[in-house]
Amino acid sequence: MQKDTSQNYIALTISTTELGVDLLSGALESVGAEKLEIIEAQADVVQFLQDNAKHWDFVEDNLIEGFEENPSVRVYIPDTDAGVALRTRIEEKLAWLKAEDFGFDIGTLETSEYYVNNEDWATNWRKYFKPMEIGDKLIVCPEWERENLTEEQRTVLYIDPGMVFGSGTHETTSLCLEFLSEVIKGGERVFDAGCGSGILSIGALLFGAKSALGVDIDDAADRVAMRNAGFNNIGSDKLSVIIGDVIEDEDVQSRVGTGYDVLCSNIIANVVIALGQQAGKLVKQGGLWIASGIIHDRRADVEAAMLAAGFELVEVRTKGEWVAIMAKKA
Repeated sequence: MQKDTSQNYIALTISTTELGVDLLSGALESVGAEKLEIIEAQADVVQFLQDNAKHWDFVEDNLIEGFEENPSVRVYIPDTDAGVALRTRIEEKLAWLKAEDFGFDIGTLETSEYYVNNEDWATNWRKYFKPMEIGDKLIVCPEWERENLTEEQRTVLYIDPGMVFGSGTHETTSLCLEFLSEVIKGGERVFDAGCGSGILSIGALLFGAKSALGVDIDDAADRVAMRNAGFNNIGSDKLSVIIGDVIEDEDVQSRVGTGYDVLCSNIIANVVIALGQQAGKLVKQGGLWIASGIIHDRRADVEAAMLAAGFELVEVRTKGEWVAIMAKKA
């Protein structure tokens, strides 16, 4: 492999077995390797997905295909003189491991490698995220494209989601934002279940909502959502975020309260259905529930849950494989 001197790390992947993962990781750490990543075997990933199926409706095939038959350990070696010395120690340790009998199979310890640019490692995804028009009123613009944006006719929502929640321009998100752009007239209280990057809450506030409260089980949501709010000159007097489970945690339910004009839930069908237990309390009489993140095969299940929660279906929209449903509290 020809070395690209612009790269800052060598990602060395070493094939092993389930029993060999801990041994190999410990051996690498013993020679000074600090940046390690455990890559699960494909069968283990499939089993994990099956055991936790309630958290998603489908998984793209290319995700599973990206894993190898056997687990591996990946070590990131600095492309420096110190890294060269570390690489030598790693190769010596691998040779020692291959010669030893540990009483169990540790795999072939075969290696593969590629070079990684340190800056691109964290930010390369950004080049694929450009300003995107949503509906007739909104454009979602990455914060780093602010100076290049010339749009003057639409509301602009600036966002820097990082790699935690994605770009916010998925079909499910755009469907929710389209609905919000049409139903927010000014002064509404909005509840955002599974707020993630805060994009739906921020969108609602830019359209004229009085306040928005987001809830998410991910600890990063508070930091990310409020940072994105700041990009849009929205402060904590307008947007707040609670970390927790509004479906099962009574303390979170108490803090959230009731009587919202609009409930947004851009989450998978199983969670939307479970949210029906609280939706009737969250939304005031005549208020709206906008639900997305739903694949076509689960549409009927979600609609049934919304009806059971005391809502009347208002409109259904689709994009690609995804469905968004708007319902009104009867």
